[in-house]
Amino acid sequence: TCPEFTNGERFQFKYTVRPHYQALHRFIKDVAAFGPQDDLLGSAGEIPEQFKELLDDKATLGAGRVKSPLDDYREFYEFDIEILRADPLTGQSKVVGKLGNRLGSGSGGEHRAPLYVIAGAALASAYRLDRGHRDGLRLILLDEAFNKMDHTNIMATMRYLQDLGLQIFLASPGENLGVLNAFLHRYYDILRELGNVERVIVECHPAFLGERARRFRDALDGRTLEVAIGLETIQPGVLERLNKGMTLDSFVQSAEFLDHEGMSLRVFLMLRPPFTTEEEGIEWACRSIDFAVESGATACTVIPTRGGNGAMEALGDAFSPPDIRSLEQVIDYGVGRGRMRVFADLWDVERMFVCACGPARAERLARMNLEQRVSPEVTCRACRPAQGTNREG
Repeated sequence: TCPEFTNGERFQFKYTVRPHYQALHRFIKDVAAFGPQDDLLGSAGEIPEQFKELLDDKATLGAGRVKSPLDDYREFYEFDIEILRADPLTGQSKVVGKLGNRLGSGSGGEHRAPLYVIAGAALASAYRLDRGHRDGLRLILLDEAFNKMDHTNIMATMRYLQDLGLQIFLASPGENLGVLNAFLHRYYDILRELGNVERVIVECHPAFLGERARRFRDALDGRTLEVAIGLETIQPGVLERLNKGMTLDSFVQSAEFLDHEGMSLRVFLMLRPPFTTEEEGIEWACRSIDFAVESGATACTVIPTRGGNGAMEALGDAFSPPDIRSLEQVIDYGVGRGRMRVFADLWDVERMFVCACGPARAERLARMNLEQRVSPEVTCRACRPAQGTNREG
């Protein structure tokens, strides 16, 4: 359902058959309903003159550039969006205008909000979200999103796109961040100028390291370049099944390249990737931290493997999300080991809670992210630590 925008307005699609094509449109529908019988006459009636006109037009030199209902059925119709507003006395929605008539006047929000409704509805239909599909890609890309729109319209638009089931990836002016932050899982500030920035972090696949990395480093004028690589895990057989297009040997070669070129290495690790148990997830995350340290990494982010986009769920029993207590054990080990900054990725951490102590455990992890020292453990009588292997740095 379309939410209320500025002035309590809602929008709905409206299409009508163009007057000139009404007879032909009715004839085509009658043929579909009654059948052509022996020819295109019968109960469907005589072939309208508009059909002959279209055929003649197609035979005209240069007609290929002219849009015709014979090429695109949409040419039969005129499309617009009706603007609805609730009657203050009856509460019933009534049409107060059409978008086509408003485009010459009105505020930026009144102009732009209906266009997001159009884009969202069109993509939802293309992705078949109206049929309950929620697996796979459901992406909508928005550039300069919500520019010059008021907060009411921004919030209504974001709620509408999310309710459709779309995955929203957008670039938007910085002044909208305060409103958008309630809807975003993650955001990045993009700087036109580096100014006082001391460290620049980029993510890269080992296959793309080389001369371009050197040129990028040199363009930073002495600032530290930190390259993040998704090592994921060193557990035998698992990395290959993740289809990363990377081996441990290629990771080591990349680490050596970065060290030789004076660039820092950051590593991303998965906690309990597919095809592993809870115990294996803890054990091999800790071993992967060891491997990252030995490879010269200066920072490591441990990412709990998540579902939600259908890819992991499609693996069935081969995937189960990790427990927040497992993440605690791994971060305890990594931070306590030293020689490398170790961080817990806490996006959507609420999905990992298995007990009322979950928020306290998340706060503890956030504190260790900032302080890089092991914090006192959370004591909970209702749950036990996740079943893992005790390791000492």
